[in-house]
Amino acid sequence: MERKKEKNCLLVKGARQVGKTFSIEKFAKENYENYIYINFDENENYKTIFDDNLDVDTIIKQMSIRIPNITLVPHKTLIFLDEIQNCPRARTSLKFFSMDKRFDVIASGSLLGINYKEVPSYPLGYVEHLEMTSLDFEEFCWANGVSEESIKDLKEYFDLKKTVPLAIHERMLELFKNYIVIGDSYNGN
Repeated sequence: MERKKEKNCLLVKGARQVGKTFSIEKFAKENYENYIYINFDENENYKTIFDDNLDVDTIIKQMSIRIPNITLVPHKTLIFLDEIQNCPRARTSLKFFSMDKRFDVIASGSLLGINYKEVPSYPLGYVEHLEMTSLDFEEFCWANGVSEESIKDLKEYFDLKKTVPLAIHERMLELFKNYIVIGDSYNGN
């Protein structure tokens, strides 16, 4: 995930278990001094942060009161709103965070668009959108330490209709079996 500065709000959507939360948390820890994680599935009380006015000052005050031990420093803090489909007013607040620009916000969810009638106002034009999909087999191989050069060599065997050496065949078959079982939810750890 590349850090962009045109917009300070990003909405990541995709199926469950494709690595959205893992990727966003890794990005946050590597790029920000402060990181606030709000998961609307884990703690439904976080929805009340967005019950009052949706101006950024009110939301920040609500977060400071409701979430223990957080540090909200303008221009040095990422706020991650996970499972945002469960709090339609939080999704609306992205417009105000985008206009305010003091805090970067990444929101993610798996059922975005399903309950679109519940969102009071969509932040169209204010939020960057990203669709996250599951790993394909080649990406799965990379995540398991297979180099791009090895993948290229394997493709060459296929293109030339040559027999794949037994050691390569066995390793790729092992990886493929693992991919079938856990493939698209594998995060490389």
